[in-house]
Amino acid sequence: MSRLPATPLSATAYVEQALVSLKARGLRLTTPRRRVVQLLADATHPLSAYDIKDLLAQQNTPVDTVSVYRVLEHLESLHLIHKVGSMGKVVACQRTHTPCQQTTNTSHPTEGHHHWHVLLLCVGCGQVSEAEAGEHLAQFAQRLHHEQQFMPQSGSLEVKGWCSQCQSPTS
Repeated sequence: MSRLPATPLSATAYVEQALVSLKARGLRLTTPRRRVVQLLADATHPLSAYDIKDLLAQQNTPVDTVSVYRVLEHLESLHLIHKVGSMGKVVACQRTHTPCQQTTNTSHPTEGHHHWHVLLLCVGCGQVSEAEAGEHLAQFAQRLHHEQQFMPQSGSLEVKGWCSQCQSPTS
């Protein structure tokens, strides 16, 4: 089970790994793809496809919404973004990935490359971060497999609360 890095990936490292992964998938590194990846890397809050479209337009890179959705689909298939279901938006994954991590072992719920994410959503400022809890979700997946004969392949958990800055008495 891979663990999250102690600190999130830098924007530069995220862009680099995303572009390498897209290229390894056989996709061209077009200007819209590069710009979407850069926006996600630089974002401090989750973004919707429409947010991305509007931000690109502000940067004189007009891209239609369908193209933004396609880029997001590719990034999601490579596990480079997370959907924040309760917000209808996405965030860049803070884990390190390599293009070879696209295979999964379907014989066991926790072997191979699986994704178990815990997203921490601040109700004060809207910031989203990723917590290290993969081993706990993997154990839960094993239990589901054993008790329910259900073979989970991935999972995410959204936890709403207050980040350290919004808890601060000075904020």
